[in-house]
Amino acid sequence: YGRGSAFLVNEEYIITAYHCVMPSSLELDYFGLTQQDVLDRSTYTVTITGDFQVSAELAWRSEKQDLAILKLDQKLNNVKVLTLRDSSTVEASEPVFSLGFPVTADQNAVVTFTSDDVTVVDGTISKPEGQMAYYTNTGQECQGSFLMSTCRIEGGSSGGPMVDDQGNGVG
Repeated sequence: YGRGSAFLVNEEYIITAYHCVMPSSLELDYFGLTQQDVLDRSTYTVTITGDFQVSAELAWRSEKQDLAILKLDQKLNNVKVLTLRDSSTVEASEPVFSLGFPVTADQNAVVTFTSDDVTVVDGTISKPEGQMAYYTNTGQECQGSFLMSTCRIEGGSSGGPMVDDQGNGVG
């Protein structure tokens, strides 16, 4: 459970969607778990580029904003991290790209992505930062200040970044 994409913001932290680290109610039933069982887990396993695995802890989460930050148990050396842009500077009709990574169903891997199979979907910002609510594919209502784009989210892309035409993270 907990399948999806993520991105590094520095050598120790990754950002993903909350629903990528919290299984749906169907998955909870299948594994015989409660939401609290998952939140009480001491570590998660993050798989990077297919074979490299590192343990991580849930550092922060917001179910209402559908965001989660994982702290890796070790710093990653020589990695490229995503530079984040101030989302209040994003404008309507600006070109953006949704990045994601196909995933495999692995009960022990929270976030699994491989650099060989990246999906890139282009689109535009249809609504700059504004208050709205939406529902995730697991039925969770999310509320907050979000950017809306025309990018189609491919399977496994949840939790991955949306970047501008300069490669800066905007959402």
